Amino acid sequence: MRWLALVVAVAACSLPNDRFHASVGDGAIDGAGSGATDANDACSNGMRRCDGATVSECSAGAWTTRETCDDVCSSGACVTPPSCSGGVAICGMAGADTCCRSLPVPGGTFSRSYDGISSGFTDDRYHATVTPFWLDKYEVSVARFQKFVDAYPASQPQTGSGGNPRDASDPGWLASWTGQLPATKPALQTMLACGNAGTQQGALPVRCVTWYVAQAFCIWDQGRLPTEAEWNLVASGAEQQRVYPWSSPASSTAIATSDAVFGGVAAPASAGTHPDGDGRWGHSDLGGNTSEWVFDSYASPYPSDVCTDCANHAASSMQSVRGGSYASVAATLLASFRSGYPATATSDAIGFRCARDPMR
Repeated sequence: MRWLALVVAVAACSLPNDRFHASVGDGAIDGAGSGATDANDACSNGMRRCDGATVSECSAGAWTTRETCDDVCSSGACVTPPSCSGGVAICGMAGADTCCRSLPVPGGTFSRSYDGISSGFTDDRYHATVTPFWLDKYEVSVARFQKFVDAYPASQPQTGSGGNPRDASDPGWLASWTGQLPATKPALQTMLACGNAGTQQGALPVRCVTWYVAQAFCIWDQGRLPTEAEWNLVASGAEQQRVYPWSSPASSTAIATSDAVFGGVAAPASAGTHPDGDGRWGHSDLGGNTSEWVFDSYASPYPSDVCTDCANHAASSMQSVRGGSYASVAATLLASFRSGYPATATSDAIGFRCARDPMR
């Protein structure tokens, strides 16, 4: 269903059905994993580390760049996630980039769901600090997701896997969640044909997956769903508090069809084909194309005013969704906009991307 094809008024949304709830009023760190390193760090010959997406090696007491990773740099080595084994270089303009490219995010402190300008997003009390992590540049493509399908059900996560190392209260994959996954490969394939999705293919963002399936994919792919705070930090540019992910200056309310796929068009576009809409750290399609599952249970207002590397683990009938979609009006593409959707439901307007926690 095109659940984000809705009309946003001054501070309220008309709701397409009673399962959907949206809130318009919800309103520099250097560390391991960010790739932000000191060129004068002491080193021993032969040591390797990640500096952003590049591998550096210690030679004669100094760090020297050895290679740049196409996908992820982890613990001083280039790593290819399982979904890109064999290569999936069909994302971005002219399909010239690997769909598995992940980008370091330096973290920061900001106000969640706040830009100080948009109606409903002028309450800056919900402060969050996010430490460095990585976030996939692109929404997960159909080609990447197909490798999860090919391996299914062996690709289902093991209990306890995929926990957020920055969140002590995150137990990882719960045994009870496995029962929410499709039991067989044919059942998973059937799930992918909801709404107008039809036969999904190529670099188009995968849709019609439940929250459980999205989290299962990310864990299998050596990542996890981003927390709502992580996603919001990237979309808002941290302390810049951008109106839209692409806003420059941050207070700009300009939005154009070159920035994002939105406005009730027939379908999403291939991942990364609207680079004018890239965020502060290079992430594509944070606004529009597909809305995106994030890790947190949905609650409005936020459960706490101030938090560090937080996520809402409280039991809820819905999980948080961010970003607006191809079927959305412009107001749902705001970096601050948030909504909730049932974790067990699918939509042809919802996809996702994965967060990662590579060590320095």
